Amino acid sequence: MALTRSPSNGFCVIPQADDERNPPDPTLAARNWADMSSLPLVFKPIPRPPVGDWYISEHFATAAYDATLIGRLLRDRAPGRPADEQALERLASGSLHWALGLNPGVPTTKIASAVPPAGAPWSAASFVYNGPGPSVRTIEGFRTRTSSAKGWLANCEGSTASRHRETWWIDPVDNGFQSLVNGHVLREGQWHYWNIGIAGWVSAETFLLIDGSFLKAAVALEDWHAGATPTATPYDVAKPRFFDTTHFDRASTKWGFDDPDRTSFAQASRMATGFAAGKGFGAGRLTGHHVGERVGVLCLPVGEVKLVDIPLAEIATTKFPFDDVNTAPWAQVGRAAMEIAARNDSAAGFFTGHQLSGRCGWIGLSPDLVSVFDVDDATVAANTWAFTDVNTVPWAQAARCATDFCLAPHPLRLAGGFFSGHQTPNKRQIVAFRRP
Repeated sequence: MALTRSPSNGFCVIPQADDERNPPDPTLAARNWADMSSLPLVFKPIPRPPVGDWYISEHFATAAYDATLIGRLLRDRAPGRPADEQALERLASGSLHWALGLNPGVPTTKIASAVPPAGAPWSAASFVYNGPGPSVRTIEGFRTRTSSAKGWLANCEGSTASRHRETWWIDPVDNGFQSLVNGHVLREGQWHYWNIGIAGWVSAETFLLIDGSFLKAAVALEDWHAGATPTATPYDVAKPRFFDTTHFDRASTKWGFDDPDRTSFAQASRMATGFAAGKGFGAGRLTGHHVGERVGVLCLPVGEVKLVDIPLAEIATTKFPFDDVNTAPWAQVGRAAMEIAARNDSAAGFFTGHQLSGRCGWIGLSPDLVSVFDVDDATVAANTWAFTDVNTVPWAQAARCATDFCLAPHPLRLAGGFFSGHQTPNKRQIVAFRRP
């Protein structure tokens, strides 16, 4: 707490005591806490082959977010508490201030501006690129064919031959985008600003991957200041919402897969159920579509669905019984789910793919959420993912067909849908999700 109140530590920097020398200095940690004038002393080697000094890219954003969460748990800003005890709030604010550029300054020669400031070796500048004021120049002086991919020049840059042309390694659209940068490196035991040469990862290099962490921390701190109650989910779970799930999203459900066309209907359904529940929604349906690692899932509103564990004994009494959801054909499972929906006063239903202790998870759908209707053979045949028999088509292809049909111009405003498994000559039943 005393450290965050120290006037010489305006950014509430937490001392680091890494010392990888041989032998290390056992007094370094205590000295960093006590001697703010030399904070921090950190000794880490420069890797070989040289890829840059040891750098910190996400430290400040992470520290801000952690301090905010801990502070809210401890009621660090509770009414009546002395201001000098509100250490965690200052730590969060100071960390974000550093990332934004409210720092002691950088070398004037590193200011990215059409008219660089003059008269002082150090100048104030933001670490946020492309903001309203001068910013810090990104990595310069080391350009390869790959790193010179950016095809346009900013006002602060020289010609295409200039060593002061910024290096991005990508070609971002020149549309006013903004990005944060790493901020500092550790060199010779101290923090340094360095962005020239072949060092590789260096300070002041724009690093798009940390922007999300910064924004997350900033929003959390803003909510804390406003006294807002943390929400369980940032999404409107009262409406259907589409997600392009990533490999990590799916793996996090314990039922991960990467290709719907090579995955069983039951496992894919379990993944969709777990993903939707993790986002705060009531249920989820795979759209069947996938591009690269992205797999589409339509999450369904909590107020319009109900989850019921259906005993296998009850499933056995339907016209389409099965005793193992993992091996039963998807269309047969779908028909059984629709019959159970009629018994449970639901407009439609589907099984989640979960089965345990003689019970299968089932989702009932409200009449306010879905429309159930038939489409003819010609309509299905006109679809990119056409098929002739629900009993033989793979579930993912049928899902793509239903999704594309529902998202096409239609008198009803539809968010997606699926084939129920029922079909008769020239008729195939679709369950379509209505938009609010």
